[in-house]
Amino acid sequence: MKQIILILGLMSMAYWSKATIITVNNQVGSSADFDNVTNAMALAVNGDTIYVQPSATSYGSIAINKRLIIMGAGHNPSFSPYNSSFTTVTFQNNSSNAILKGLNINTVASATSSTVNNIVISGCRISNYGGQCIDLASGTYNNWIFEGCVLETSTASFFNFDDFGSDLILRNNLITQNSYSIPIGNLPSGTTLDHNFILSTGSTNFEGVVYGSNILVTNNIIATNASNNYGISSVCGSCTFNNNILYNLGSGPFPATPGNNYQVNVNPQFVNFNLSNLFSYDWDLNLAVNSSGIGAATDGSDIGLYGGIFNYNENGIDGGTPYIIDFTLESATAPQGGTITINLNASGSGQ
Repeated sequence: MKQIILILGLMSMAYWSKATIITVNNQVGSSADFDNVTNAMALAVNGDTIYVQPSATSYGSIAINKRLIIMGAGHNPSFSPYNSSFTTVTFQNNSSNAILKGLNINTVASATSSTVNNIVISGCRISNYGGQCIDLASGTYNNWIFEGCVLETSTASFFNFDDFGSDLILRNNLITQNSYSIPIGNLPSGTTLDHNFILSTGSTNFEGVVYGSNILVTNNIIATNASNNYGISSVCGSCTFNNNILYNLGSGPFPATPGNNYQVNVNPQFVNFNLSNLFSYDWDLNLAVNSSGIGAATDGSDIGLYGGIFNYNENGIDGGTPYIIDFTLESATAPQGGTITINLNASGSGQ
């Protein structure tokens, strides 16, 4: 039944986009086009969508060398106990303008000396407890966007965005670092961090939210439980900090911070948040009705994950793509040449 739901959703997407959609499912007995993503990509041409269905088994590692949309059902789909998981997704030459949506990935990487521009990674969970989640080799990587993702690590280093080029944007992401004093590092000049929730735990020191220079940090909720807190800006030169909520989870309050419209040492009042582990799907990071972050962003939306221009979703459902919630068959069988009536219930923000 769930497999039919996915296929019907893909049919409607194909109608809207006029692009070929190729289905992949590595479960035995599946009726998908392929059981292997690499084989599906070999058949695909620029502009095609590869829909990777949830599975109990990882799809392994893939290397992208075309302009493709690779899409899962979300990193925590409501209709399945599984997701579309990969060990490593590597971008190669000729993969500029590719899109990843709704996947669960250990590491996003690149081939050495690649030129890969205009990448969107949307609604994915990128989680690596034994190494770097983002691990690009030397090359040219301009105009990348990470939006609505869960990025998490507990390695003894920050999220390393070394080798990225101009116009990197991180918006509406949940970013958690569980063992280092700086959550995010080596961002290129001109990067924008907007409407994220950045959580730094597991280190006695908090030395700043980002290591770099000329970074715009705005409309974020930034929290730490470090006992020694050196402030949001101590390792970021010529950076602009504007309209963020700084939340002390432990005994080390944030010191006075340069910038505009700060809420310093203020509880953002999440609907449900319990710092019992690195990340939990039980968290509800919407702001409660009494939160001072409601309507307080520079664009008039809420500060944090649920404001701004992207619709963060805790399941990894893309805010701009219609998806089918359920359907019913008025009859399960029909004579040859007959008609089967299907009632669909779908949703989508149209953002």
